[in-house]
Amino acid sequence: MTAEQTNALVPTCPDWTPRDVLSHVVGICADFKADRREGSGGDAWTAAQVVARADHSVDQLIEEWKDQHDYIDELFTDMPDLAWALVADLVTHEHDIRLALGLSGQHQSEAITASGRRYADRFLDRVKESALAPLALELDGVRQGPDTADLVLSGTAFEILRACTGRRSRSQIEAMDWTGEPTSHIDLISSYGPPSSIAIHES
Repeated sequence: MTAEQTNALVPTCPDWTPRDVLSHVVGICADFKADRREGSGGDAWTAAQVVARADHSVDQLIEEWKDQHDYIDELFTDMPDLAWALVADLVTHEHDIRLALGLSGQHQSEAITASGRRYADRFLDRVKESALAPLALELDGVRQGPDTADLVLSGTAFEILRACTGRRSRSQIEAMDWTGEPTSHIDLISSYGPPSSIAIHES
């Protein structure tokens, strides 16, 4: 990665550069391995991961990440749900970095499918807990949610993952393949708050 690429701004993580995103990804694994889980997922927790590695080069970050290989393998055996949560975060941030650098990426893989389904389940849970009409999702033709739902959002696992992680604007979400009128459902689609007005286009 060149110096220019390292210092580029990541549109989907506007306060971070690609190196900062990598620091966060590496830091998540390091924090879980060291049992530093208080406040996990919060802004202060993630910011601390970036600050702690502010002077690290990309090569140093990669080496730290490699050192966590055995721990990640153990997670898939001992705590698979947590392991897949880390996969979902990694897939999301991989494409954040690719977007910042103008690099196309693979939009179909086991990791993307599993991550899309994971975030889709969270969206369905938010709808279920609300007073809104039932909703079902179809990711690559596989339905999730109640069979009786008249409102259905269909799309690829990749597109639904990006929408559910706040990487799509309201207008982009409205333009997705809906059967029925989504009304206020769009406000619940992202795990990180209502969608923004900024449209993100990826190759």
